[in-house]
Amino acid sequence: MDAAKVLAMLSRIGDKNSWRKILKSLVSVFGFKDVIDHFDNEQGEGREWPKLSPQYGEWKSKKYPGRQKLILHSRLRQSFLPANTRYEGKDGVAFFNPVEYADKHDIGKDGVPQRQFMWLSGRAMDQLERGLLDQMTRGN
Repeated sequence: MDAAKVLAMLSRIGDKNSWRKILKSLVSVFGFKDVIDHFDNEQGEGREWPKLSPQYGEWKSKKYPGRQKLILHSRLRQSFLPANTRYEGKDGVAFFNPVEYADKHDIGKDGVPQRQFMWLSGRAMDQLERGLLDQMTRGN
């Protein structure tokens, strides 16, 4: 969703700053839930996360039994909070993880295989759209 276009359209029917706050709130709720689902499903955009290397997988399965490509109760997972949204530029809204190594996992960096989690599914985008439509019909 191009936030600048959405906000431009919405600002014609109300205050742009109010719509930015509403958009930020919706991203908070639906973005948070969607990212947690990505951890639960161990899935990036359109594909399953790659398997762990045999040596690392063996060590990790002893230390953290079960499905553990990225650990659900780790610092990375626990650093996802609905409040982790911010305004980006004059029209954007971003959902982020403050852990310094989050991008290594999300984009694959420094020899770490990509296990993408910072993306919004079609379901989350539909929920955002429905949330915006609901706000529009309520009269902002």
